[in-house]
Amino acid sequence: MFRTLVKKDLLHFIRDRKELLMLLFLPFLLITIMGFSLKNIMSGDDEAFSVTMAIVDEGNHGVEESQFLAKLQAQGLSHQQTEMLTDVSLPDLLTTQIEENEHLNFIQLTKVNDISLIETKDFDGVIHFPSGYRQATWEQLFFGEQEVPPANVYLNGQSSLKASIVEQIIDQLYRYWNLHIGFGEDGFTVGEENVLTSAPVGSWESIDQRESVSAFSYYTVGMSVMFALYMISFVANHARLEMVNHVFWRMMLANVNPWMYMMSKWASGTLLAFGQLVVVFSLSAIFYQTTFPDLVPFLVVTMLFAATVGSLAVLLTALSFRLKTGSLTDLFSGGMVALMAFVGGSFFDIEQISRTLSDIGGWMPNGVALRSYLHLLGGGEMSALYHTFYRLLLMIVIFFCAAWIIFPRRRGAQ
Repeated sequence: MFRTLVKKDLLHFIRDRKELLMLLFLPFLLITIMGFSLKNIMSGDDEAFSVTMAIVDEGNHGVEESQFLAKLQAQGLSHQQTEMLTDVSLPDLLTTQIEENEHLNFIQLTKVNDISLIETKDFDGVIHFPSGYRQATWEQLFFGEQEVPPANVYLNGQSSLKASIVEQIIDQLYRYWNLHIGFGEDGFTVGEENVLTSAPVGSWESIDQRESVSAFSYYTVGMSVMFALYMISFVANHARLEMVNHVFWRMMLANVNPWMYMMSKWASGTLLAFGQLVVVFSLSAIFYQTTFPDLVPFLVVTMLFAATVGSLAVLLTALSFRLKTGSLTDLFSGGMVALMAFVGGSFFDIEQISRTLSDIGGWMPNGVALRSYLHLLGGGEMSALYHTFYRLLLMIVIFFCAAWIIFPRRRGAQ
């Protein structure tokens, strides 16, 4: 009986060729459009994309170092660790990272020693280190006696994308710097042999050794997981037609188990979503070389995500049956899919707008799948995705339980 019900569903789906073809090939069309439109930005092509940034350093490294060494000498302390002063000088460190890091060659850097020499609105981002910033930092690290004055960051609101890049670079520098200081905290005690740790601060590129993902790869994933959500309303709409045409009630009167009916909808929805994802990823692999290093993790993620889509299709079917309306499926396909795609990151990295929205997206089926696919495309290991697998399995159980509670029983047959 179960196989018969699944076969019936698949045959009905295949007959709806127009909508099925749209769900299979429209994602590929959008991948092509968005990939070509944004590939220069996402690939960091410095000829087509550049960020203007200014570093205003009102201090003088040589003068501040001399003053600090004089203070060390006055207190009878050794100078043997002072060769590392540059490594804990944020103005110098930031300049070095931008100038020497080949991944940041799209940044047009301007260095001045007075904030009045530039107009901040002419740059995508400006960081201003006030006079005495280095010396205050050193004295705080060695003696803990002076509070470091804040460095001011000016971001151009009219260029939000480029300004966010500057903000991220500065934020990552401070994060690594503070992490470095935290790990070397025990080394800053005055009087110890190692007054200042000699470990390098480290580049912000070193925390994640995975490969970058191209625009085509990103939008292959983004559009695939978004259009997989449309399969939910596609399956629920066909189930709704069975109810309107009294096919469902006749099956209930024929003693077909409601659980069997639900499982058939889940299986057909899962197979349909799995096939859709495989087709879209295959087309992208052929035309845009979006390939996964290992096929097994890809298939695991795809199967789990497709099963989650199938369970959501069952839940939406149960709701539409219980409320005896098809407006829910229209609402889902007309608004909820776009909202879930936006929060889940299908159009761009939502974390650039809001960390809260990003966290919410991480608990949506499409958001979990998108992060998992991007992790694998970047060369990440499947072992790092076990928690996401458990999250998808939890969603499947929750959606099924909710659908079982809502689903009408034989006593509702008319």
